[in-house]
Amino acid sequence: MGAFEQLRRERGLRQRDVAKLAGVAPSYISMVEQGWRPPLRRQGAIAAALGVAAHDLWPLPATDEATDDAVRRPDRPAEEHPPDSEEPRS
Repeated sequence: MGAFEQLRRERGLRQRDVAKLAGVAPSYISMVEQGWRPPLRRQGAIAAALGVAAHDLWPLPATDEATDDAVRRPDRPAEEHPPDSEEPRS
């Protein structure tokens, strides 16, 4: 049994109860209990149905320092990046 299902059962709720509170289908809750991570727009409603914060159920993944550096420091110099807008043509 996963953490989500355990939390639901501790609160005495059925999948259909959580689904109704969250505004989704019971099959959606079943998928979540099987490990599927719902999109951000649904996480808050599902977590609220269980009385917890979304980040308690679906923590953000740890960032990889190398990936983070690649975002902040691109491989090519700034002058090689295309401009934000095109200059008007004459």
